[in-house]
Amino acid sequence: MNNKTKQIIKTISKIKAKLLLTALVLAFVSIQVFAIDLGRLDWTTNQTYDVGDGNYFQNLTATNGGAVSIVGVTSFALTGTSVTFMNNIAGGGNGGAIYINNSIGVFTINTVYFTNNSATTTGAGNGGAISVQNGSSITFNGDYIRFAGNSAEGTSQKGGGAIYINASDVIMNVNTVIFDYNYARTDGGSFLLHDGARFIVPWQVDSMTLMGARGNYGPGMYVMNSQAIFMAKEVKIIDNSAAQYGGAMRLTSRAVVMLEDIVIFGSTAHRSKVYFEKNTASYGGVISFDTANTTGSISFINVDIQATSNVANNNGGVIYLGIFSGGYPTNSIIQFINSSSSFIGNSAQFGASIYLDGADGSNKVIFDGGSVEFTSNASLAANSEGNIAIINGSMEIKNLISMVARSNRAASGGFLYVPSLVFNFNGALMEMIGNTAFGTGLYGRGGAFYLDGATATFAGSEMNFKENVALLGGALYATGGASVTFAGENMNFIGNI
Repeated sequence: MNNKTKQIIKTISKIKAKLLLTALVLAFVSIQVFAIDLGRLDWTTNQTYDVGDGNYFQNLTATNGGAVSIVGVTSFALTGTSVTFMNNIAGGGNGGAIYINNSIGVFTINTVYFTNNSATTTGAGNGGAISVQNGSSITFNGDYIRFAGNSAEGTSQKGGGAIYINASDVIMNVNTVIFDYNYARTDGGSFLLHDGARFIVPWQVDSMTLMGARGNYGPGMYVMNSQAIFMAKEVKIIDNSAAQYGGAMRLTSRAVVMLEDIVIFGSTAHRSKVYFEKNTASYGGVISFDTANTTGSISFINVDIQATSNVANNNGGVIYLGIFSGGYPTNSIIQFINSSSSFIGNSAQFGASIYLDGADGSNKVIFDGGSVEFTSNASLAANSEGNIAIINGSMEIKNLISMVARSNRAASGGFLYVPSLVFNFNGALMEMIGNTAFGTGLYGRGGAFYLDGATATFAGSEMNFKENVALLGGALYATGGASVTFAGENMNFIGNI
């Protein structure tokens, strides 16, 4: 290669480098020029606004709605391709980014981010990202929406780190919905539903994730006299933590409003998958259903559930239905319908998987159809009773393909403790394998079942009790006038100690 050729190649290389640098500079300038701060929208009349593509809202207001305030509007629409609401602050009201009051409208934006928004009012300060109130109805349409690092800093008994909904409807018709690491000083780190609110995730949605929320009560979601309906194909509720009740979810009430709390997972349109993983609380690692005047239901319909490694420092590693501040829920039901449920590796002092109590015995746990598995759950207290502890209420198991309990531990009733009430099993297969009542003295009764004055019926097609361990009643211990009926076709007691 001669010198002239080398010089030509060198010149071409320099030109390419300059072109590349120019392209990068233009791209950077384009980002700087065309990512527009959209300012603040304040609407009291019908409006339609296009947010464009890649723009953002970043504002501070001394009132409601750091970026957008919509009040008394019968028809509004925000449209566009993508937008970010970031670092907005409602310094004197609700809705760090968006405040909606007595209004009806839609958000049709393909991609939306709500990041680090906050409502900081000392008194209320509800809805770190969004506050929806007073008979409003809002629908979000799009492909992706994410709420990350938003906070409700109010000190009153409300909250909603990402979303606060009061007597209003929010429909989240977005293919992928993510709430991660939102915070409320009081209740509902991700969202709070209050006095007749409804939060609906339709069956067309691919996935909803609720993770990393922190707060005192129900940091994942807080439901008070309201309804939450999750029909997405996949729901993940992971690593939420409550200092008090309901690591992922709290259902409660107040005397002045007697509406039912209703939470539904699943749909008849398809079979959903629901994951509860590594949630923690003092009571109800995943779900707490508590307080006087509370009534309602949590329903899992046609879903595959995995509840794994959830922890309650006191009662109900996965589900707690019981007392708060001297009062119990009444006529309340937790039901699993045509679902496949797995409770694996959960723990609590009492009721590692389920703790059910009440004042009048009207609360129930029902498994109807499908199958259920309990494996390696541990009730840790030296006087604990049951991986499932039915203290005052009833449990009904019917039409099951199978119920399997393996390697669960409690001081008495390694798998199930039922005093003075009703337990019914009717299904194709029951297997109790390697469960342990580890207690000493007055405990250590019933490796699999402890029935204290209860009326129990076992009517499975095949029932196997294998290698369960206790001081008394390796497989089953019945006392206090318990009535036990075995109506199974094929029963086997093998190697119980």
